[in-house]
Amino acid sequence: MAVYLVRTYVVKPGKLKEHNEWGKKLVVLMKKQPKHFACVKSAIF
Repeated sequence: MAVYLVRTYVVKPGKLKEHNEWGKKLVVLMKKQPKHFACVKSAIF
C-alpha cells in the first residue's frame, strides 16, 4: 500500500531566511541518517 502526502504552505517574507536554513539542516540530516528517511522517494526544497 502506498501513501502519498502532499503538503503546501506559504512562508512569510520575514521568515524566508529561517525557512531556508531549516531546509538545509533537513537535507544534512537526511544524508547523515538515511535509514530514517528510507521511505522518502523525493523531496523538493
